[in-house]
Amino acid sequence: MCAQSPATGAGELVRQALDQKRRLELDNAGFSELVLRFQDMAFGYACAITGDPNRSQDIVQESFLRAWEHLHQLHNPDAFPGWFRQIVRRAALDLIAREPHTSLSVDAEAGLASTIGGPMEDLLARESAGEIQEAISGLPETLRTSVVLYYVDGYTHQEIADFLEISLSAVKKRMQRGRDQMRRNLEERIRRTVGEMKPSNDGRLLATVNIYTNFSIAGQLGQITLLEAMLVDGIDVNELDAMGRSLLHWAVESAHVDAVELLLRNGADPDVRDHEGRTPRDIASEHDDKPILGMLDERR
Repeated sequence: MCAQSPATGAGELVRQALDQKRRLELDNAGFSELVLRFQDMAFGYACAITGDPNRSQDIVQESFLRAWEHLHQLHNPDAFPGWFRQIVRRAALDLIAREPHTSLSVDAEAGLASTIGGPMEDLLARESAGEIQEAISGLPETLRTSVVLYYVDGYTHQEIADFLEISLSAVKKRMQRGRDQMRRNLEERIRRTVGEMKPSNDGRLLATVNIYTNFSIAGQLGQITLLEAMLVDGIDVNELDAMGRSLLHWAVESAHVDAVELLLRNGADPDVRDHEGRTPRDIASEHDDKPILGMLDERR
């Protein structure tokens, strides 16, 4: 893969990627560079929407695969950043719709998180009960007492002031200081956790995207020996991508008859469903692809 200059604009990379895709080149350097350049930005954006770094990694992979499939629909290559951002947003919202995030089990702790505010409010509001409790435990006793009495036990500021025999203004100051310290602690923990999970920390995202795009290109080129080599190299024939699709889904979608035959011969499951509930057979049926339908039916 040839190295791209940092000065190469996104639009030029899109043009390179489209040209390489049209020419059915393996190891599409233009698109690989787009992955490297936008993977962390997409990850951070997905985190901001979902508040979940683990799920955001799947969202980023899914978004790049969607972008590669639909790259020809981008009429203005220079508009790639905004176009791709919308793909990430839709993927994140789709995932949330499929797998609603579990809310905090303790109302008081959810209320505490929601009062912290700031630019990371969405992430903080989704912290687990245990993490909120840990943040409370890290407060000095004078601050912790007021915070627990207010958020966990439900006392009013005035009741706390009366109980602790301090002024109402002192209670409010302690509450504010407690929230500020918790916010700093939680933000630092989130910043550290999210930073450790950035896709750029290793090459797995790029490698996974390349597996699916190269497999598709190899199928179009009819390079069955290359497909066989990829399987020999240890690719799990039934491994699912972030959209729940297997290599067989990809092969059927692109009408790669030889690739479908090869995958079935190597144990591909024709009944596995993607996140939209579609099996490879469903896709073949939608396309009225009788040769592939026949091959899939033989494996049932």
